[in-house]
Order: sequence, then structure tokens, then C-alpha cells
Amino acid sequence: MLFYISILWASASSKPSIAPASVLHNSPQFSNLVILTMDLSLSGSGFGMPRKWVEENYQLALKLFMSKSFERSFDITKKLYKASFHQLSNDTIPQALFIKIINLYLTEVGLFIDKANNGHHYKLTRREREEIASELRNDKLLDELLVFYGDDINSIPSAILFNLLLVYYINSDVIFENKSDLLSKFSRIYALIEIEEDPYIRRLSDLYIFRILPDFSKETEAENLIRQSKLYKSSLDNSLKKLSSAIEQRETKRKAAEQEVKASQLRAKEEQQKRVKAEKEQRKKQDLQYQTLNSLKQKAASESMAPASSGRNTPQARDIESLKQRALYLYGISKDYIAKSSPFILLAIIVVFLASRMVNLRRLNLKEAIQETVRMAFQVKYL
Repeated sequence: MLFYISILWASASSKPSIAPASVLHNSPQFSNLVILTMDLSLSGSGFGMPRKWVEENYQLALKLFMSKSFERSFDITKKLYKASFHQLSNDTIPQALFIKIINLYLTEVGLFIDKANNGHHYKLTRREREEIASELRNDKLLDELLVFYGDDINSIPSAILFNLLLVYYINSDVIFENKSDLLSKFSRIYALIEIEEDPYIRRLSDLYIFRILPDFSKETEAENLIRQSKLYKSSLDNSLKKLSSAIEQRETKRKAAEQEVKASQLRAKEEQQKRVKAEKEQRKKQDLQYQTLNSLKQKAASESMAPASSGRNTPQARDIESLKQRALYLYGISKDYIAKSSPFILLAIIVVFLASRMVNLRRLNLKEAIQETVRMAFQVKYL
């Protein structure tokens, strides 16, 4: 922004070195230029004192711009810009004021056309930004100036021409779809310009030779222009050194850009590796959790399927086994006696059964009856 303001102040303080507008506007092409009428809402004055009115509104727009009231300033400047051609053609305003108005408009356009806006807190609407970019891309502003000045690019005030090309250069990423279009536009316009000792022609030439051509690796062409131009004859060696310095700066920027790209790619690769490693660790952790859970499930299932084998060594199992062995031992001892006394045992069982039915021994359980029967059988045997 400071760069634009410095150009603006230099333009405002410069004196035009071209023919009066009363001569330049008398061309058949000027009748084709669409002039928009000044909006009376710009100020309380009217067209009663148009020059004073335009000057006051220009000063107001400039003051608002310097105080960073960009929206209000640009609203006034747009209307001043559209009306300034008509005012100049009628000799209502001097060309010096016309140059100031156009340069203020170009300065604000150069700032506001960038959607990033570089932190100056004023953004054009997307539609307006695209409309202005399209007008610049299609040379609408340049064509308006050419029509007004009789299709002679050298009749356009050099301050206006320089500021217009400066807008192209600084906002090339916004205006042009292809980067090479910037080189084509500058080369075409520069070829039409009569190189003379003029501060703005000199700035324009420096911009083209020391910045644009080196940016597109046109060092040989830049050197030839330096040697051929009368602007650099008195300082040829210094100009060639300046070109070499510009080329070195471009190479430094190019290498820095390449290193930044490589560093960015390396950072992206490292981030990708970190993500892959983290994903692997996560999958490994999940697999371990799954295996642990699955192992627990299998263990629980095996224990539920084989309770007998797993319970053989418990105290309860050992007690059952001991009782079983004792029962087998007693059975082995008494089986012969039971075999010989079985008729008596059977008879005793029948007698006890019939007796229980007769006396209604409700409280006598079957176990006691059997035990009693067995004892009676043993007694009968020994008798």
C-alpha cells in the first residue's frame, strides 16, 4: 500500500508534459466513448461550480483514502473517474486534476482488486472484483484512454500509463489467466512507446527491463534494450550491473522458492509417515485387544465344556472318590452274605411293606425300612 501511495503522491505533484486536452479530445473516435454523468449525490454542490465541485470531491476522496475509509473513498473515486473524461473534454477541469483522479482510481483498484486485500480491511464484492479484473484483462481502461487521446498511446499522460501498467504487474495473478499474458501485454505496449527523458517513462522502462524480462528469463533481450535505449547511455555500465543484480535476485528467489517447495513436500511426507505410523500403531493396539479378548473367550468356552476334567482335583471331588472306594469295599465284603440271604431279605421286605400298609407308618421312610430289613436278614442268617 505504501508503494501505491508513493506513486500516487508523485503523480499528483507532477506536471503533465503532453498537449492540452482541448486538442486531444477532438477526434472522431471520442464520440464513441460512453461518458457517465456525475452523480449529484457526491456532495451538496451541483454543476453550478463544476471545477470547484470536482476538486472538492477529489480532495475528499483522497482524504478518506489516506484515513483508510476505503469504502467511502472508492465510492466517490469511481464516480469521479467516470465523469472526469466528460469534464476534461469540456475543458471544465484541467488535465492535472484529470491525472490525479485517474491515478487515484488506479491506485485504489490496484489495492482492492486483490481478494486477499493485504490487511487493509476493505473487500470488493466478488462480482465487482471480477468485473474490474475482466476490464483490465480486456484492456477496457486502456481502450478508453486510447479513444480519448486519438488512438495514440504516446498522447496518454505518462503517469497514467505507468500506473495502469503497474496495476497489471502487481495484480498479474488476479488479472491474467496465464502468467505469460503479462509479458505479452508489456511487450506490446512497450514497443509502441516513444522512449524519452520522462520520469514515468523511465520508471516504466525500468519495470519492464529489470523486473519483467528477468522474471521470464529474457536476460538477453533486456541487455539489448539497455544498450539500445538512450535512457541508459549515460549510465550503461551501472545499468548492466543493475540487470545482473536483478538476474541474481531472481535466481535467489527461484532457489528459495524451490527450497520452500522441497521443504513443503518434505513436511508433507513426514506428516504422511507420522499418520501411517500412528494408524499402524492403532491397528496393532486394536489387534492386540482383539486377540486378548478372543483368548479370554476361548478359555472360558474350554472351561465350560470340560468341567469334570477341570474339577477332579477339587476337595469335593476327592471326597466323592473316597466314598466310592469305601462303598465298593463294603460291597465286596457283604456281597456273599447278601447272595445267600436274598430269599430271606426279599421275604422281610415284603413283610415290612405289608406291615407298613397295615399300621400306616407314615413317618417311617423307605431308607429306614430297608436298613431294618437288612439287619433282620443278617440276624436270620446267623441264627
